[in-house]
Amino acid sequence: MATKVAAGGDGIPDVNAEDQKNINTFGRLASLSKELTAEIAALKREIESVENAVDDAMLADEVRVMMGETYVVVPYDEAEEMMKDLTESLRGDLAKKTQALEQVQERTVRLKAILKNRFKDTINLEEN
Repeated sequence: MATKVAAGGDGIPDVNAEDQKNINTFGRLASLSKELTAEIAALKREIESVENAVDDAMLADEVRVMMGETYVVVPYDEAEEMMKDLTESLRGDLAKKTQALEQVQERTVRLKAILKNRFKDTINLEEN
C-alpha cells in the first residue's frame, strides 16, 4: 500500500505520530548504544586488570585481596580461583553487553533506513 507524503511548501514531509515515535526510538537507541559501548570498554579494562593481577600474583605465596574496605591475606591458589571466577563473571557480562549492543545496532540500522526513506536528506540521523 502506497503512502502519500504530504509536504508543506518547503518540500519537507509532514511528521505524523508514527514518524515521531520512530525518531524518538532512534534517539533512545543511539543513547543506549553509547552507554553500552562505554560499559563494554569498562568491562574490557576490568578484565585486563584482573588478568594482570593474576600474572602479578604468581610471584607470591600469599596475596592480599580487597574485601569491602579491608585487605585479607589469602593463599595464592585461593586468590587465583577468586580472580578466575571474577574473570569468568566479567566475560559473561561482556558477552551479554556485546549481544545487547549488536541488537541495538541492528534495530538502529532498520529505523535509520525507514526514516531516511521517508525524509530523505531533510533529517539528520548521524550520531554526534
